[in-house]
Amino acid sequence: MDNNQEISIFDGLKPLPVHYSEKAIYLFSALFGTLFGAILMAINLKNSGQKKVIWQVLAVGLLYTIALTRGLS
Repeated sequence: MDNNQEISIFDGLKPLPVHYSEKAIYLFSALFGTLFGAILMAINLKNSGQKKVIWQVLAVGLLYTIALTRGLS
């Protein structure tokens, strides 16, 4: 056995999920609408393993978009 083998503290770690930044979500919401921001947030929740609240976020984004368009017409 080789005694010169290096052991790293990072060997057993899982890679971190990739997330959209808070600024990106705000920017998408401002430029393209609340529904698109809700979709990006749902993707972040999926990547972080919080699957129970994804449908709630999407429902609120969709309902807000519908209420906004109904209120403007």
